[in-house]
Amino acid sequence: MDLWGGQPEKLLSSPKFKTLYLVRHAQGIHNVVLEEKRGIDEIGDVHLSPKLFDAPLSPKGVQQGLYPCDRRESISTRRICFPEIDFTMVESDEDALWREEERENLEEVSARGFRFLKWLWERPEKEIAVVSHGIFLQQTLCALHEKVSIPLEDSLLTRFANCELRSIRIDESDMEAVTVTTYNCIKSVDPPSTSLHTLE
Repeated sequence: MDLWGGQPEKLLSSPKFKTLYLVRHAQGIHNVVLEEKRGIDEIGDVHLSPKLFDAPLSPKGVQQGLYPCDRRESISTRRICFPEIDFTMVESDEDALWREEERENLEEVSARGFRFLKWLWERPEKEIAVVSHGIFLQQTLCALHEKVSIPLEDSLLTRFANCELRSIRIDESDMEAVTVTTYNCIKSVDPPSTSLHTLE
């Protein structure tokens, strides 16, 4: 059985591998304010800060709102704003993942992350940078962690810091094992560690 659940394939020369550079996006205003005021007692003050305060939308307001924060704009709108970007691989104009009644839970984020890894595995590129939200990157690594019998390093499964880079190399050499080599450019300057993970 191979890592991605597809049909076994004959590898002619070197093992199939990908090096993924996982990067959390840059710092947001909410990150700065939370760092300015630390402590449980101050959390309420931070969220009521004039810098951040905005009355919550009513259910009708959410329904009428053009761009609720959890939903992306339509691709047709994005094309107007970013004509140099190729959006042809985006399957739907509207955000197909957004649900009005409930947010995506962590298990769903993890499953989406693993589907993303499977898609990346089929790409021809050997080195791929992924810039995203920290929770998506963390849950994607958690999904990979669940697919191997020897756990990934704990440091890989923690929250990402702002602008943090984590690099992993996934090697598939015999369809029975995957080697994941990791290093974290913020938390470690040691050479990469390599461990062999056998699939269940």
